[in-house]
Amino acid sequence: MVDHDGFGWVGKGGQYYRTAERARASFWPDAEEIFSDGSITREHALAPEPPSIIVLPPVICSVTQYVNATIWHAIRKDPEGLFRLTPREFEELVAELFHREGFDVTITPQTHDGGRDIIAVRRDGVGSFRYLAECKRYARGYKVGVALVRSLYGVLEDDLATAALLATTSSFTSDAEEFAARHEWRLKLKDYIALKEWLAKHQ
Repeated sequence: MVDHDGFGWVGKGGQYYRTAERARASFWPDAEEIFSDGSITREHALAPEPPSIIVLPPVICSVTQYVNATIWHAIRKDPEGLFRLTPREFEELVAELFHREGFDVTITPQTHDGGRDIIAVRRDGVGSFRYLAECKRYARGYKVGVALVRSLYGVLEDDLATAALLATTSSFTSDAEEFAARHEWRLKLKDYIALKEWLAKHQ
């Protein structure tokens, strides 16, 4: 049967899952399809548990803290999958990237989030840094306008945070990029191309 070692449920190859059902289903050949949209079929959820497995030490397991492990590996393999994520899954993916950069991450509630989806904090010998992130999972052809960028900058000022990031699966208008450029020390934009580069950094 699948096992829980304090971090999460361990499935095929030592990968971690949030539920025993997902860990169990990871042993099926079509597991990647099952989880491509974050769902699981009743047939696989109720399938008999596979034989006991050997749990690999966490240091060599692919552990994810904020996004489903199967989604994480699928997106790194094929970034086009970003367009198939739900808005919440996209937020979780960006949160995972911040986590892998050494930040303590909080994902805000899906409603009444105060204009920021993620709060990422890091403290080191230089000082304490508080970053805000807003995530927009849009279709490829959509361009994020300057209004959203200005809105995030207003949230940044009100929060007294160090800097803010607007991440999108699409791209930005020239006005949005010009506004961010004027505030380059405190405001960053990441479009689909920049997100692919960020993901590649953590291959």
